[in-house]
Amino acid sequence: MITKSNFIDYCKCPKLYYLKKEKVVEVEERDAEKINKENGILVGELARSYFGDYKLVRKDSPDKMVKQTNELIESGVETICEASVVYKDLFCAVDILHKNEDGYDIYEVKSTNELKDIHQDDVSFQYYVLTNAGYKINNVYVLMLNKDYIFNDKLDLQNYLKQFPVTPREVSEEELDNIRRLNREGTTVGCEECSKCNFFKYCYKHLPEDNVFNLVKLQKKYDYYNRGIITYDQVLPELDEEKETHRKAKEQINYYQNDLGIKLEKDKVEEFLSNITYPIYYLDFETIKDVEPFINGTWPNFTRIVQYSLHVQDSIDSGLKHYEYLQESKYDNIDEVVNRLINDLGTNGSIIVYSSFEKGKIEALKVLRPDKAVELDAILNRLVDLEIPFKNRNIYCKEMKGRSSIKYVLPALCKGFERAYESLPLIHKGDGAMAGYLKLISTKGQEHEDLKYALLEYCKLDTLSMVKVLERIYELVK
Repeated sequence: MITKSNFIDYCKCPKLYYLKKEKVVEVEERDAEKINKENGILVGELARSYFGDYKLVRKDSPDKMVKQTNELIESGVETICEASVVYKDLFCAVDILHKNEDGYDIYEVKSTNELKDIHQDDVSFQYYVLTNAGYKINNVYVLMLNKDYIFNDKLDLQNYLKQFPVTPREVSEEELDNIRRLNREGTTVGCEECSKCNFFKYCYKHLPEDNVFNLVKLQKKYDYYNRGIITYDQVLPELDEEKETHRKAKEQINYYQNDLGIKLEKDKVEEFLSNITYPIYYLDFETIKDVEPFINGTWPNFTRIVQYSLHVQDSIDSGLKHYEYLQESKYDNIDEVVNRLINDLGTNGSIIVYSSFEKGKIEALKVLRPDKAVELDAILNRLVDLEIPFKNRNIYCKEMKGRSSIKYVLPALCKGFERAYESLPLIHKGDGAMAGYLKLISTKGQEHEDLKYALLEYCKLDTLSMVKVLERIYELVK
């Protein structure tokens, strides 16, 4: 039986459909995907009350779910969630099937705030199955998060969610027959979606280390791949020195193929360092997204600071002081974070961050707490982004592999830190920290304490990494 999920997989990539259906290789979901799936379930459950009262079809075999649906329709229920329909060998469960005059409207619920092409494939399959099964479908909608919604005291479901009308595309019998006949995984046709797929390593396992996908700044990598241009030597003649991304790709290739040591544009690095003054504060945030806002003034998927690490060095000769914050349960912590930051960050000296992430989160705090705008502006004016000399390639070496993330820069430049993140307990990267935090606030006892320790150690390493990288930069320019 072909389900809605099967159809969507096929629309994304026939090979993806086959690999998942036949379970050719087992892959583990990424932490980010698990979080997105959990958020999708939460929004789906909230959306059921969009029209008020509803009846839910219980999860069961397709035949039993169809029977439940038919019984609810016969009893006159206007809103049925997970309404299930079979047509031939096709099965779908509609998120919300709502009675409208002489027919029904289909509502597909998504936990995003952006309409995507794949959403049309999703509702088109539902429309095809239901209309061919004898249902009169008047309208088809995608119900998603309203990015303009601001929470105030109580969740307003009618404004939290926003409906977008979608015109179903034609689903042909030929397309469905192609799915039914698919009995091999086929060749890999590269596209941008491949990089987001769990099967990427499997589908591209034949590639050598020096392949176009490892050229970080290069665009149109899949075009090169589909043309048979795969290795660094093959792509070099395609690169145009006039394009910055191509220049960076050529530089990465040059450092990969030759023992060139550490590149240092000393004047530019010294200019960058001239903006740094003591005391130095090294700051890193960890956040989660509240897909369901619960704090006044926030919005769907508001990125909330739940943890930070802060290393402080008063002078070039002084030792490090460390401060940390971790919210261990879910509550409105905006004032708590604002006040802690203002207190811990003092009033003078540089605040070192890595990327523009922290800047964006502090600017969001200004919107929520305008009474603290002066203090928060003072903090913003002291921020120095340590990633800049690496992003601009003022400092570069082969071991950075074209990247400027601190996860690459630290082991590339600082001896003794080659496996620093891999050696941490439980949590080794940002998505893992977010997933770990969500577990933390729902657990107790030893598991809670283990996760707490892991989160604190991970965030602490982020700021210690900045300390070590800045020390190394000073060594290089001497």
